[in-house]
Amino acid sequence: MREEVVIGVDVGGSHISAAKVTAKGKLLEPHLKIDLKEDKSYLWVKQKLKELIDSLLTEEVIGIGIGLPGRVDVEKGICYFSPNFPHWKEVPIRDDLVREIALPIYVINDVNAMALGEKTFGAGKGVSNLVCFTIGTGIGGGIIIDNKLLTGANFGAGEIGHITVEPGGPLCGCGNRGCWETLASGTAIVRWAKEYILKNPGKSKLERLNPVTPKTIAMLALAGDEGALWVYETVGKYLGIGIANLITILDPQLIVIGGEIVKSWNLFIKSLLDSVKERLFMVPFTDRIIVKASLAEFAGIIGSCVFAFKELGKL
Repeated sequence: MREEVVIGVDVGGSHISAAKVTAKGKLLEPHLKIDLKEDKSYLWVKQKLKELIDSLLTEEVIGIGIGLPGRVDVEKGICYFSPNFPHWKEVPIRDDLVREIALPIYVINDVNAMALGEKTFGAGKGVSNLVCFTIGTGIGGGIIIDNKLLTGANFGAGEIGHITVEPGGPLCGCGNRGCWETLASGTAIVRWAKEYILKNPGKSKLERLNPVTPKTIAMLALAGDEGALWVYETVGKYLGIGIANLITILDPQLIVIGGEIVKSWNLFIKSLLDSVKERLFMVPFTDRIIVKASLAEFAGIIGSCVFAFKELGKL
């Protein structure tokens, strides 16, 4: 008898990734990816999702887990809105796909999926209370308390990128000012670099970068450029402010950080830890509770499968 598997799908702003995963967390070949730059309309994305799932269907597949950015009702399978897909409004993606694919389908927020993946098979294995967040264009989070994913009354829990850390700070896409992600995300890294250039003309090779991206800034920082180092230290400081707030509120055993920024871990971690220690007095803290995510780019796929296996009663 073949081992039962679930198809995990991770929907991002620029592509969809998918693969089959076993109940033991083993990722199976092939790993598939479809580019979404051509069209982000609901009908087009739904059709691409179906094509991707169809190409992975085999007789041992017992269900499908899909991770989506945005506010997702895990009970009804509805995506109410998504920052990456601005024209999606209350789309019944689960039911629409079930009509075309005769298998159970489970839909979850993408970073909540990442949190489940890291909790079950990654950096958070064996931990019952953790906060997992990913840093990219913005900051998204997933919170697990007493081994249960915290979804909130309106399925909006975990939107930690939109806690205010600097009143009157930069305008955020959500409409607020001073949100955490405006000061500590990949977008913020670029903004801090441009600010440094304006205030310190001729002092850094940041001025010569083309394009100006977190990756190119990190390369300069690794080479010892004063301005680039300042950028990552500043981001580390603001990451620490947000993390100190999360620790004070939730007292987690572990903070798991994912996203492209972890490749530049050594550029910001000291500043981050110093910032946390400056602000944290009510809750015991050690450096060891802040760790890198370990499932890398497959965290969303694996986490979506974990959610599906749990809903199917197989995990």
